[in-house]
Amino acid sequence: MKTRVPVQLSLTLLSDVIEEFVSMVGATLTGNALVPIFGIGDEEDNWEALHHFLSGQDGRRVGTKSHLLKLLHQRIQVQIDLMCQPVLSQAALDIHLGNSHIDVKHVRPDQGSDEDAPPVGSLSHSECQALAMAMVFLAEHIVRQEKARWIGKAEGLRMLEHLRAWNRKGLYAYCLTQIEKGNLRFHHTPAELLPALANRFFRKSLVPWLLKGISPHSR
Repeated sequence: MKTRVPVQLSLTLLSDVIEEFVSMVGATLTGNALVPIFGIGDEEDNWEALHHFLSGQDGRRVGTKSHLLKLLHQRIQVQIDLMCQPVLSQAALDIHLGNSHIDVKHVRPDQGSDEDAPPVGSLSHSECQALAMAMVFLAEHIVRQEKARWIGKAEGLRMLEHLRAWNRKGLYAYCLTQIEKGNLRFHHTPAELLPALANRFFRKSLVPWLLKGISPHSR
């Protein structure tokens, strides 16, 4: 019996989907915020990472533009869900990302390495930049959701004023510094570090900042 080869998606369709998607989410083709989310972590820019992700889809199942866009948005939401989980477990990574090789205890910056599973690579400056931009990208989606939640509510005026103080450049600089000084290692690809880094940042930094907008006395 012959093995059926998955139908490849056309380059024209992939290009149309990529261009529309980056416009929808406020990214750029030449940026790198989406690289750790959709690529394997060493792509040069968003276009290459998105092309890598879409090219891996089976054309027999996802041959339409709307379906491909839906897959991309779902991927973003998966990363946001992982970012917001109270405790990020190995099981969560396996279920949401389909990974069987990521060991959370090796990717958290506040824990040491295991001698039985030595890291295989150190992050370059450009890889640190991509991870920091991805963290900012995910955090900004959460901030937008918070803005939408408080608009029109009298008790939300203080929160909205607080959210207006959002500083993308400042946050990026903070995330980049934290990543670089963490001297992180990856086992397979730089992208495997994103879920744990984003989750830790959300719990340790973003949530406390959001709470300050609800109550000026929150710590």
